[in-house]
Amino acid sequence: MDWKQKIPGCFGLVDGEFAVHPADRGRAEAAIKAAQACGANFDELEKEIVWHCYKHLGGADAHTDYTIKQVSIARQLWGETLRATMRSRKLEIQAPPGL
Repeated sequence: MDWKQKIPGCFGLVDGEFAVHPADRGRAEAAIKAAQACGANFDELEKEIVWHCYKHLGGADAHTDYTIKQVSIARQLWGETLRATMRSRKLEIQAPPGL
């Protein structure tokens, strides 16, 4: 499954919030890892989140704050995931051969 297809599953079914609930957060982390593994940058992830919000809420200006909030949460997760990946790669590089 393409990482873009995983984005809708990152939103709560009832409240529509991105990665707020534990199951949604797990799916969001998996989608972000998949995006990063494919070489996507945050702008591409942001575009998919904004598109999802637009499709489900419409283009009304009243939803701008909601969309900004969802992107903000995604930005935070993007950074956390990237830092965790960099730490694990650093540990792999530092590990002595044969371990």
